[in-house]
Amino acid sequence: MSGIIGGAGSKSGVIGTTELDYEEGTWTPVFTGTGSMTVGTYNTLAYVKIGGTCFIHGYINFNASSAGTFTMTIPITAITGLTLDSEVSVINIVTRSHGSTIPLGLQGLIGQGSNTMDIIRVQEDGTYAWGHTTFFASDPSAANMYFGGTYRVER
Repeated sequence: MSGIIGGAGSKSGVIGTTELDYEEGTWTPVFTGTGSMTVGTYNTLAYVKIGGTCFIHGYINFNASSAGTFTMTIPITAITGLTLDSEVSVINIVTRSHGSTIPLGLQGLIGQGSNTMDIIRVQEDGTYAWGHTTFFASDPSAANMYFGGTYRVER
């Protein structure tokens, strides 16, 4: 989907209009890592790309899992060539379990040029494991993961 918005400057050369770089859709993530995951059937993952920003949000239901480290694919590859930092964005993650204890303080890290998001666990004492980390601390069956945030992409 694309459109035209009013304003100065134009990628199309028409003065007074600007082409809007817009895309939206859904995706099915692939999890990789040292543990194992069985993703349930009720999942909602969506994205909207506007210009150089990709907004992602979703809900994933897990039927079963074993403790380990995990990454999850994202819908659009992150931008490269940033000079301010080697990382692109941190995505907020909230988890909920059906009767078992799972860790709080999960975040997703998306690095430059990456097509995956590393799951990072921040401990209650503020320590963390950078890159990959344990996703579930105890019985992780029948858990839910909610997430949302933005990251930079190519225009």
